[in-house]
Amino acid sequence: MGGVCLNWGCIPTKSLLKNAEVMDLINSSSDYGISVKDIQVNFDFIVQRSIKARERLSKGIHYLAKKNQVDFYSGFGKFVDNKTVDINGAQISAQNFIIATGSKPKSLSNINSNSDKIVYSKDIFSMDTLPASLTIIGAGAIGAEFAYFFSSFGTEVTLIEAEDRILPNEDEEISTWLEKAFKKRKINILTSTIAENIDDEKILISVGVEGNSSGFGLKNLGLK
Repeated sequence: MGGVCLNWGCIPTKSLLKNAEVMDLINSSSDYGISVKDIQVNFDFIVQRSIKARERLSKGIHYLAKKNQVDFYSGFGKFVDNKTVDINGAQISAQNFIIATGSKPKSLSNINSNSDKIVYSKDIFSMDTLPASLTIIGAGAIGAEFAYFFSSFGTEVTLIEAEDRILPNEDEEISTWLEKAFKKRKINILTSTIAENIDDEKILISVGVEGNSSGFGLKNLGLK
């Protein structure tokens, strides 16, 4: 339970960013008169830490649902009509339904989505090793977060944005400040750029999301 935000979005990514923050502190420890040598990064542990955080919170939601006598069904729901949903053979009837099926990452027609190089934000949580190089297509909030995260651990990061600045949906002042900060971290930023052929070890596509609307029997509701 918890949807994208809890399971693959806001919560686990903030856990990853905390690890990056700690790494930055270690790398700047000499500024505080502290010498740190022989730094070792256990990337699998970092990812598992974020997964444990989301699992703990998900269990909390289960508990609250049970406490408040909310019936929970696990399975793929499909509308039979406007008052009935079928879930793996079990039919649930109600006067009203809230459709909250979330979203999925958009793909790019000019990038081979079947390549082993291609990953989306959700796939980060099944990685167990750091890539030596990473190209991120899309410099919105998700792309910017992962650019910071991976660069903190030494991955060579290239950030590509089709618009004329990173974080195109934010105030221009914010975009300018972040671009300067990223360049100090040696993140290669390419704006007004359309990606085609990329040689990096991994390619993270973060160009937005689209709603999950197929397979739920929405046509049985008369929706298009």
